[in-house]
Amino acid sequence: MLLLQGDGTQGFQNKDIISILNERFLLVEVDISRQKDLKEDYRINYTPTSLFLDIRGKPIIDVKGYIPTKRFRKLLRYVGENHYKTTAFSDFEKE
Repeated sequence: MLLLQGDGTQGFQNKDIISILNERFLLVEVDISRQKDLKEDYRINYTPTSLFLDIRGKPIIDVKGYIPTKRFRKLLRYVGENHYKTTAFSDFEKE
């Protein structure tokens, strides 16, 4: 899984989150003011944006704005454990 960060201001401080990211994701930080092709291809017009892509580069989910740690952890589980293939994130969040 690939996570594109739409802006470099949202750092990851939580060791648990960092561990999950290192285990299951390739993290790419994108400066959309310089990489306009990615901005256009993935329709990123707001920062920060967290965009999750599958191995073929197809978007799985994108979340705009700051994501609280608890919700971000749930989002990582949703994508990393392939729940996105069978469940909408809004439903997964309620679990």
